[in-house]
Amino acid sequence: MAMRAARPRPDIEWVKSFVDADKTFCVYLAKDGAIIKKHAEIGGFPATRSPKSAR
Repeated sequence: MAMRAARPRPDIEWVKSFVDADKTFCVYLAKDGAIIKKHAEIGGFPATRSPKSAR
């Protein structure tokens, strides 16, 4: 599978990723879940959950 870079967005920041069996989990900092879903759409990968978390 080829990877393509999404354009940098100042409103979202990647923190880290985890791989577990056949899934990858990514942690991002963003103002809201809609920004994360848009980032995933642009990058061509699924964003099935975006739980809120306090900093």
